[in-house]
Amino acid sequence: MVGILDLCPKGYICDGNNQTSCDQIRTWARDDANLGDIHAGLYCPGGPRDVVGYENCPIGFYCPDSMSKYECPKGKFCPHKTAIPSISCGGCEKGSKEFARSPVGDIFILIIVIFVIIYLVWMVVMKCLDKVTNRKQNLIERRLDEAKRAKEQKDFETRLQKIRPKLELIEKRLPRTSLSGTGLFGSNPVVSTNVNGHIVFDTKKLFDACDSDGDGILTYDELNVILEFSPIQLVAFVNRMNELDTEDDSVNTIARGTFVNYFLPVLESTSHLEPTSEEAASCFDEIVSQGMFRARHGNSLKYGSLYSSSLSKFLSELQIRCLIKELQIATVSFEDDFERGDEKKDKEENENKSTRRRSRRVSIVSRKVAEEITKTSFVELYPAALLKVISQDTSSLEESLDNSNAGVDIAFENLSLTVTVGSSSFNVVDKVTGRLKAGTMTALMGGSGAGKTSLLNALCGRAHYGEVSGVVKINGNEAYIDDHKDACGFVPQDDIVYAELTVRENLMYSGRFQLPPSTSITEIRELAEITMASLGLARIADSIVGDVTRRGVSGGEKKRVNIGLELMSRPSILFLDEPTSGLDSSSAALVMNSLKNLVKYRGVTVCTVIHQPRKFIYDLFDSLILLGVGGKLVFHGPASDAEPYFNALNYTIPPGESVADWLIDVSSGTLAPSVANDESNKDIKDTSNLHNAGNIRSEVDLKTERREALYLRWIKHFDAMKKEKKVIFSPPLPYELPETRKKRSFVSQ
Repeated sequence: MVGILDLCPKGYICDGNNQTSCDQIRTWARDDANLGDIHAGLYCPGGPRDVVGYENCPIGFYCPDSMSKYECPKGKFCPHKTAIPSISCGGCEKGSKEFARSPVGDIFILIIVIFVIIYLVWMVVMKCLDKVTNRKQNLIERRLDEAKRAKEQKDFETRLQKIRPKLELIEKRLPRTSLSGTGLFGSNPVVSTNVNGHIVFDTKKLFDACDSDGDGILTYDELNVILEFSPIQLVAFVNRMNELDTEDDSVNTIARGTFVNYFLPVLESTSHLEPTSEEAASCFDEIVSQGMFRARHGNSLKYGSLYSSSLSKFLSELQIRCLIKELQIATVSFEDDFERGDEKKDKEENENKSTRRRSRRVSIVSRKVAEEITKTSFVELYPAALLKVISQDTSSLEESLDNSNAGVDIAFENLSLTVTVGSSSFNVVDKVTGRLKAGTMTALMGGSGAGKTSLLNALCGRAHYGEVSGVVKINGNEAYIDDHKDACGFVPQDDIVYAELTVRENLMYSGRFQLPPSTSITEIRELAEITMASLGLARIADSIVGDVTRRGVSGGEKKRVNIGLELMSRPSILFLDEPTSGLDSSSAALVMNSLKNLVKYRGVTVCTVIHQPRKFIYDLFDSLILLGVGGKLVFHGPASDAEPYFNALNYTIPPGESVADWLIDVSSGTLAPSVANDESNKDIKDTSNLHNAGNIRSEVDLKTERREALYLRWIKHFDAMKKEKKVIFSPPLPYELPETRKKRSFVSQ
């Protein structure tokens, strides 16, 4: 039997007669030996001295100290040597010997795996569907392209078949000695039929046969040998040829390349200029068959369909608008005559019912005059109306449609715009002198910070953020532009159109708000039609403008709608802030061409800030105002004189460089003159050798020096200018100021 002295006490380790506290061992290892708490979970149960008196805390228990052992609680798992139960186990019961995984976690993992598999399968399926869809789309596009090409080929052959008698007649008119070989044209006639039955027309052979002097150019006389056109048709033929080839329509000859490329389409369109009754009836049936703007009755067509018909191939939208107007006027007279004859017949048959019938017919005729035209009236009136329209030049057409006021002339002297920020003031436009001559188009150009928009705002009375000083003369009279804002139109850089409205609705609303209260709805509608025709918008008159969320008109068309909104107020001068920003070169050219036509044919004065215009657009401007940093004048005068002026200051434009870009670089001080030892250019220093020892200057200082020299040079140039040249900057003799309109009241609006 073991005595009490033979037992090792609980919490101790005994070795013979020696015994050591387990807690002391744990403390020594942790605190003195810096081994960490390596004896955590040690359990010393005590017992006989000849047996080792310690063990690790068993599985399913935890031992917070060497003398205590507790069963592991539910929801926890206690492995060997656990001091504090910290391992969560959702499936473990109290004192569990094994780790039991929770089914919730397994289910969650399973759900994630399923979702990943579904996602991967979905991605694979969608990729396959995309491939199938793309293949179908490509197949559909190819078929549509093939169908389109086939339709175009069929249409071309149909049109060629229509003019085949004319082509054969042209072949017969050719000089017999023009081509060598057997027969009239040797073995290769001008007009023939290939093995597929298609008509073949050799325009190169025709040109060579017509070019009697062999100079590669056809004159009116040479053309008329084969065409035998009337003078109107012949002029229209040559002008249309050169217009398609982007040549000046004032050229009275046709080059070989132009003739070869455009002879057939121009011959077809020109043949329509003096139509017979049969051709007029055929034209009417063709327009009706297109299905657009179909009238209520099969024997009538709406006037709006003329803009998208074959007439658009040889008439501009402005000419089509004039044609519609001529038809409307002539239709009233024609159908009134027809109505009177019909009424007389009705009166003979039944005098008592005549009044009711007449009243009903008159209302129907009035409605048709505004919207549509019958086939009988079209066939009868179309040839004469067309002849009248094509006999007039564009300026006469504009005048017949719109009798708006002539352009406003604005001359300004020492014009400045001072802006105050805090306690300091500075000029963003600094003593600029110039003139916006009536009926001209002026460009405002300059680098960043040159004050282009600020000068524009000062001229049109929108510089509310600063103080404007200087002398401004309107039509030669000293006046304030704020008193004549009715004569001014301003087109901001950002579009301000209503996206949910159509082009016509936008213009109608603008006219109703801006025109005098006495203006009738009919007059506003007519002005809207004229404006759309002038800006090339008649074809899309009933299309919504749209925005980023709704598909609508193109960017260039939207910019022209923006211009049209201001034209609805019949302005005499139009200010525009960068109208070509964000547009491609083609759209920008269309916008600027529309503005040039306003100047050329309506006499509107146009002043626009323009940024990096291409050469074609730059050449449209009559005058240029070039500003430097700080709103100081660098050059003002005819746009064509700018390059010679700076060439005289030894600035040379690099080969291939745009004139506009070069002018901006010069005005901003980026470029230096090539030579500066000339007496006339002594103000502009040669900065090519300034970067030497002891004379190093920053690029900013060099640019500032160049700009200041340019400002000083312009002042000297202007002061030394001869009197006859200075006239273009001087205000005209005083004449009538633009009228001030009565504003609509808020209630009226």
